[in-house]
Amino acid sequence: MARHASSRGRVAVAATLALSAGPLALAVPSAVAAPAPASAATAPAGASAAPAGTVVDAADRFEPRGESLYGAGRTGYLHREESDGPGESGWGTSDAAWTEYGTGRTRPVARLTFANGPIAALLRPGHHMLDLTDLDTGESATVTAPPRHYLMTGAATDRTAVSSVRDHATGTLSLHLLRAEADGATSDRTVTGLPDDMTSVHRVRTQDRESAVLVVDGPGARRAFLLDYRSGAATRLFPGLEGDALPTSFALSPDRVLGYWSMGEAAYAYTVERGAPDAAPVRTRVPGTGDTATEPRATMALAGDRILVARDEPRPQERVGRPLQAVRVGADGADARAETLLKHAGARLTPAPDGSVLAVGGTGAADWAVHRVTAKGADGVRLSVVREIAPVRARIDGLALGGGRLTVATAGGGATGVRTLRAFDLSVIGTPKAVARPEHDSALPDRSYARCAEGEACVDLRALGNGRVAYSTGDSVREPTSPDTHRTVAPGLGRVDLVDASGRYTLLDRRGSAQFAVGDSESRTPTRVVRTFKASAAALWGTKVWQPGKKAGTVVPYDLKSGKTGAAVALGARCTPNDLQVVGRWLYWECGGKARVRDLTAKKDVALPHRGGLLGDGFLVRQDGARLDLVDFHKGAGTRVTTKRLASVPEDARPGVTWTVDRFGGHVAYVDAAQRVRIAPVPVARSPIASLESRADSRVSAAGKGGTWRGRWQLSRPAAAWKVTFKDASGRTSGSVRGTAHDGASVAARWHARTRDGAKPRSGRHTWTLTVKDSGDTAYRTLKTGTLDLTGGR
Repeated sequence: MARHASSRGRVAVAATLALSAGPLALAVPSAVAAPAPASAATAPAGASAAPAGTVVDAADRFEPRGESLYGAGRTGYLHREESDGPGESGWGTSDAAWTEYGTGRTRPVARLTFANGPIAALLRPGHHMLDLTDLDTGESATVTAPPRHYLMTGAATDRTAVSSVRDHATGTLSLHLLRAEADGATSDRTVTGLPDDMTSVHRVRTQDRESAVLVVDGPGARRAFLLDYRSGAATRLFPGLEGDALPTSFALSPDRVLGYWSMGEAAYAYTVERGAPDAAPVRTRVPGTGDTATEPRATMALAGDRILVARDEPRPQERVGRPLQAVRVGADGADARAETLLKHAGARLTPAPDGSVLAVGGTGAADWAVHRVTAKGADGVRLSVVREIAPVRARIDGLALGGGRLTVATAGGGATGVRTLRAFDLSVIGTPKAVARPEHDSALPDRSYARCAEGEACVDLRALGNGRVAYSTGDSVREPTSPDTHRTVAPGLGRVDLVDASGRYTLLDRRGSAQFAVGDSESRTPTRVVRTFKASAAALWGTKVWQPGKKAGTVVPYDLKSGKTGAAVALGARCTPNDLQVVGRWLYWECGGKARVRDLTAKKDVALPHRGGLLGDGFLVRQDGARLDLVDFHKGAGTRVTTKRLASVPEDARPGVTWTVDRFGGHVAYVDAAQRVRIAPVPVARSPIASLESRADSRVSAAGKGGTWRGRWQLSRPAAAWKVTFKDASGRTSGSVRGTAHDGASVAARWHARTRDGAKPRSGRHTWTLTVKDSGDTAYRTLKTGTLDLTGGR
């Protein structure tokens, strides 16, 4: 494939990756029928057997759907919920909305600045006009500030807002209650009870329809006051606590005021009766986390005589959230035992007018809801569900499809919030289906990943065709072999891209240069690099690397096993290719503004209507906006090339990332707008199955209980069944192994040096023969033969 990005997006791993690949079984949460690879060129039955619209459902994201609570009223609550659609920086977020408790009906609330319970406030630019809407009743009003008045953000109730006025002549500061009257005028009442020497007023810390908690600074110290919206009087709160000893956060209930510290490992909270805010506070020991390293921020609220405690989760990729706990007001000592209400919860707690509190939480993303915490008198509190919150589908940011094995990279779609790889085996014969496998998740350290382009999070996976995948880490390429192990090709070229992959081999290039390297995962050298060269483009299939020849308009194959360069192939242009792809007999090339496919068997070029795309066996798939087109040329040169629409994809789909082609005999996989992977059948006749690379033992011992002979063959596409037959020097069958199991398009066999009836074979030279049956075949066809020496026999 080309070194340049003309036909496939250049991306790399951008986040923590948990791996479940190779021979280990992987998770398939849910999937419907998946297509079988097509049969040989004479009978493309497998392709037509796959139903259109085959879907592999997306995994639920580990992190629950985002839900922010802003205010609660008598009839409903104000909130903002994470949407399913992608936004500019990832997953989108919906507008604020008001949802009714009883019916669940939701209506949008546009242009929200802040809220006080059911009252939605929009502060206009300049802080001189405030629009107030009571979402319980639908009533609205606009408060207009007189000259010199500055409306405070976050301070408003029914038809009333708080403003500040500074007398520049004296330097004094005063607060005012501005009320929108029925006749359209704005009345002004000065707040009483505040210190004359106050120099600044902090943003309102908390409020409800009757009162607000203000924190003011002055020469004396920082102090807290409870402002009565009806009378305009401010009363000192927690008079024994001021300056650094003053709580930083506050909460209101119908009968109490709560003060606490939101940051750090707060040990205590303080409460006073609302009717006596200047009384001595009651101290309560609150539950801690024991996490002194991160010190998650706390949010507290009051429900009856219980203090509710929720905390931020600093490690959302490892844990859904901290628990929601409750402790009795005044508990300070042995009786300060906390009750866990929710195993995991968000950090926002929203009081309602009836004294209950709304909280978001549950046991995980699949069990997440808005809950109401209601006081039960002396018996504590009870929990009820207001509305269930559906999970979010994990974002898919990488696909690989090889030999019928689909590998999906999802962001936070596993048992933790890290990126995971999930694999699906697509059946080869019979009714198309996806075969479920157990799940294995593991995380790799951050240094294992290369970054994508700015703002992107994606994984450029390449299928090896043997059930495994490879990806770039930035300066190397990794091939996961289990959840916790991998093989690395490290060419030492700096930033490298993974250009192509086939079986044990990977083709890399140094970004921004013409330097290529070939890695062999079976190599025992430290770098696992078996060849380096310079070229304008290169492609890999089996054991052969294709690259431009010395003469313009030619390409040559280099065999990685023999170390020999094959005969040059002349192309239909006198230029040097800048893009190459190869699958079996088909070689795609671009140069001089032309794009052709060379039929290496017929030694002729097939003209294409457009440039670009991903090559398959007898076809090309290219993206045109929001559609994928199938270009069918399997009949070769001199025949009509057809183009038809294959599937619809999102406009921002990327080849090799959110859609891909199975070069090893399968179909096309793509991600739809709902983050589901769909398998699009390709009704094109495939080439006969071929052996691309093989490894087989050259000797085996039959002594004692017998040794084990092993063979592995990388095929061009999966076989429906395979058989390895062993014969001695006289041509007599000495054993056989057969099966249907395969890893992608790779098959492996073991023979324990025994005949069919358990006897020892004759010693000496034996011949093995690999034969395969394709889907729909009635007889086996020979693919590969070899020899081995057997000792310890008869």
